[in-house]
Amino acid sequence: MKRVIWCAGLVALSAGCYGPENEFNKFNFRCGQATQSICVEAPPPDMDAGTCEVPGDPTPEDVDLVAGLYFIAIGSGIPTAELFPSMQQVQITDPEELPDHRIQINMASRAVAACDPSSNIEDFDPPRQFIIERDGTLVLALGEQSVPLPGNPIIPAPIRSDVTLTTQVCKNRPDFVCGTTQGQLFEPVMSELMGTFAMQRVQMHGEVPEQIFIDCSMTEAAPIAEFPVCAGL
Repeated sequence: MKRVIWCAGLVALSAGCYGPENEFNKFNFRCGQATQSICVEAPPPDMDAGTCEVPGDPTPEDVDLVAGLYFIAIGSGIPTAELFPSMQQVQITDPEELPDHRIQINMASRAVAACDPSSNIEDFDPPRQFIIERDGTLVLALGEQSVPLPGNPIIPAPIRSDVTLTTQVCKNRPDFVCGTTQGQLFEPVMSELMGTFAMQRVQMHGEVPEQIFIDCSMTEAAPIAEFPVCAGL
């Protein structure tokens, strides 16, 4: 394992210290110094996505509709980085209505390349079971996850985090799921995560939505070409 070299704040910018934390500090420094900011902060998230028709006692058609492929964009909540989400392909399979009318699902995900989100950079992880409550609440406690270097939209470094996504699944909005993210970022820097996410249904592997949303207000992510690792910033 390579030794991680930590640098203290922005002093490292002139001290010649290298490492992921220093790279992120330099990114934030450039955000603050740019005449026209390259890092536009997202507006405060509005989690009200309109009237939600909750699953309640779902019909077989309601249950089947949950399954499919999705594209998910996850924002960290770090102000300068919020419009540059990490992205994944998500596969939901085998939805099943339980005796108490909750819906059990199997979900697997895989990271995609930040600069070419139509390309996955790893295989789907093993499916995990989650429960959609009768009021639509879905808590995705993903546990500790690692994203390879090409999936980081900010700096060329892997991401390691422990994050929980919380949302409400609505029968009248089967193609769009959104909510909050909360957890801990361990690499490339240590930070608390309190952001948002949005998940959009797609029809095939490798499909990328024309507009990539990051929250329930349908705030758009920055164009891929403007992601710092893609623009060479």
